[in-house]
Amino acid sequence: MPTYTLPDGVDIGTANKWIKSNTGIKGDEALELLRQFGITVAESAVAKNDKEAIRIAERTGYPVVMKIVSPDAIHKSEAGGVITGIQDAQSVKEAFEHIRGNLLHYKEDADFQGVRIMKQAGEGYDMFIGGQFDSSFGPIVSFGYGGIYIEVFQDVANVLCPASTQEIDEKVRKLKSFKILQGTRGKGAGDIAGYVAMIERVTHLLHQFPSIRELDINPVRVLADGSGVVALDSRIRIET
Repeated sequence: MPTYTLPDGVDIGTANKWIKSNTGIKGDEALELLRQFGITVAESAVAKNDKEAIRIAERTGYPVVMKIVSPDAIHKSEAGGVITGIQDAQSVKEAFEHIRGNLLHYKEDADFQGVRIMKQAGEGYDMFIGGQFDSSFGPIVSFGYGGIYIEVFQDVANVLCPASTQEIDEKVRKLKSFKILQGTRGKGAGDIAGYVAMIERVTHLLHQFPSIRELDINPVRVLADGSGVVALDSRIRIET
């Protein structure tokens, strides 16, 4: 049997505290858990009003993405809860009110908890990494072509947890979307090794914490200049 050691940069203690205090279904808050496992996530903070949103955006630096924070809108795009490419303070203010209005139109009694202001990632390829706990096999991690067309293309591979970089790399190279990651339509090649490394870290996360019953990181932006991989959105379900 092969042995696996945790990758560098994993803070098990802090991750364990986060897991214990975040049972149930959580959205982008799970990005903080990913950070504890050495996974690069987009810089972000939650604003409760438009003035706070402007302060966060100016601190983060434009352009920014704004996303609804509400337990009633886990799938943010369905609720009109995502606006990208925001370039200035006036646009932040308008986007804040627009997102809040979209949520209430989507669900009249929705719990509006604010808007997450996130640094917009550079150009690249949108993949996904997901996971679930299987009663027969234990934790399983899935990965492949992501973004809004994840259900359309169904370009997916699976590994048991934890998995080695060699196994993951072999399966990434068999994806249909691997040709896209190698560079297409004038874009440079993505950081394929970085994507493989992020998947490996997720396999260790699910192996260490079987109370994670579902995890969805989508999109995972594989930057087209080969400079890195960034987790942009997340959803998690934890059962104790």
